[in-house]
Amino acid sequence: MINVFSLFFRKIPALILLNLRKNEKTFLSNVSKEIDCTFCYATKIMDDFKSLEIVTFKKEGRTKLITLTEKGKRLASHVEEMQKLIK
Repeated sequence: MINVFSLFFRKIPALILLNLRKNEKTFLSNVSKEIDCTFCYATKIMDDFKSLEIVTFKKEGRTKLITLTEKGKRLASHVEEMQKLIK
């Protein structure tokens, strides 16, 4: 059976976005562990998200707290809605 969700979206970026929607403020290490993704790849995706103004970073010591922007929240909401329609 074809996973239609994966057909339309790259799996890891979509999972990161949905994870950030669920956990409004979190650290990158937590996100990468929860979705079973390497920290390095998650960092690359987050940099892309930041350049697209989907997330913001707030430095807390040696780590960065990640928060979805309003644009990111709307995007995550649409991705989640599409996921529900496909299932």
